[in-house]
Amino acid sequence: MRFRVTLSAEARAQRAVLPPHPKQRVNQLLVDLKSDPFGQISRQLTLQTDEIVYRVREDGYRILFRPGPDLHEITVFRIALREVAYEGFEHPDTRD
Repeated sequence: MRFRVTLSAEARAQRAVLPPHPKQRVNQLLVDLKSDPFGQISRQLTLQTDEIVYRVREDGYRILFRPGPDLHEITVFRIALREVAYEGFEHPDTRD
């Protein structure tokens, strides 16, 4: 089953300024997410809100996404270094 991966404007801008090697890996992970976004490469975060957020790790970078409104869609909303990826969340899971 294929999933549609949508990037928010913020995530597109963040991906555009990545250095070449991390950008290549992030692009490959985005392709991988089309096959199985909730499988081995991702983990659901434990937050202090009812919001459902998953993350994928790539070296020092994090790709954060939410299930989309359609059953077979996810929305990537942030691609950032770990140090800033979780800004704005009450209490991201620290086992990341």
